[in-house]
Amino acid sequence: MDVFFIEVLKWLALGFIGIFIGMFIILSIPPSAETIVTPEKRRNLLNPTFPLGRERKIRQLADRIRSGQSSVIVGLFGREKTELLGYLRNEEPQQQEMLYGEQAGYLTFSYVDISELNRGCTPDQLWEMLLQPLQRHAELTDAYQVCQAHKFSRNSIDNLISELNRSGGRLVLLLDAFQEILKFRYLGEETEFFSTLRTIAASRAPSPLVVVATSSQSLEAFYSATKHLNPMGSPYLNFMEGGITLLDSLPESEVDRLLSQNSVPIPQSIRNQIKQLAGGHPYLLQIASSIELWKEGNETEKFESVFFDRVKHILERMLTSSDSRSCQALLAVIRQQDVSGFEKELDYFEKQGIVAKDSNQWHLRAGIFRNMVESKPQHAWCQQSVKD
Repeated sequence: MDVFFIEVLKWLALGFIGIFIGMFIILSIPPSAETIVTPEKRRNLLNPTFPLGRERKIRQLADRIRSGQSSVIVGLFGREKTELLGYLRNEEPQQQEMLYGEQAGYLTFSYVDISELNRGCTPDQLWEMLLQPLQRHAELTDAYQVCQAHKFSRNSIDNLISELNRSGGRLVLLLDAFQEILKFRYLGEETEFFSTLRTIAASRAPSPLVVVATSSQSLEAFYSATKHLNPMGSPYLNFMEGGITLLDSLPESEVDRLLSQNSVPIPQSIRNQIKQLAGGHPYLLQIASSIELWKEGNETEKFESVFFDRVKHILERMLTSSDSRSCQALLAVIRQQDVSGFEKELDYFEKQGIVAKDSNQWHLRAGIFRNMVESKPQHAWCQQSVKD
């Protein structure tokens, strides 16, 4: 009997040791490249809210994903663009089916925020991050291992995507803050990544490799910045030209409709103030309509200061990251200075609902930008313009 109990205790001990070793191995595995995002970005991606006023844009983007076509989302506010990507990527089955229909089960999404990569990132390292989600597909194991062995060469990547295509699948690359790639030595100053991306994404129709990139600058500005890499050839991102999605402003009638549908009724005095401060940009409207100070009976007294506190860092980041001419153009409108020569820049801001033109005179539509500019000395803005 004693021998029996000793054997039982021995096997129990071995079992506990096995469980401990297994837990240690699991905790030791580093996070996948697909999860290399900040906590704030992760919240936007895993718990995406429906971006206010962007229903039509989302339908357009989803339609292009279904048809195997790439897109670029151009807008002022990085967080809004991240939320859009998160909504497109949301893995909740009902939403996937609503967006992509019968193709929902054949799509694999891969998200990378370019701005958070190490500045020494090389093309093969970035491709490894982008393609890592395909490891979940058993039928692609051999092709993926070939990619690893060949350090993600163009031919090995093309073979992997071909295998994915044969199985009926499609990889959707979500490249956030894509304009930041120009600051990377091995990515933005060499042709390898751009040429591989275009070759594989554009070589088949419909394409099994779809790119949805976000950018704070237009494709034209990107072409201008990369022309020296391929002076005699066509632009590297020309395969996205049919899918330019501009996160522009809304007409006043649509602004009124959205504010009237708020989950908590907004007093008319606050509605007027929201329109005066946020202009016609849905992202600013969404932030403003979420404040709900009127629940406490404070109405307009505190609203402007609370709204400014919530958006000042967003607006400052937007303005300081703009090119010199765009920064100067917006400041000239705010300070009622001469704006001649800034037609192109002001046209862009008009589409974003930040400025407007009446009787051939430019004026600020989103008044909160005035609060931001007045919060710092005049010389604090557009520092880079000194070099122009």
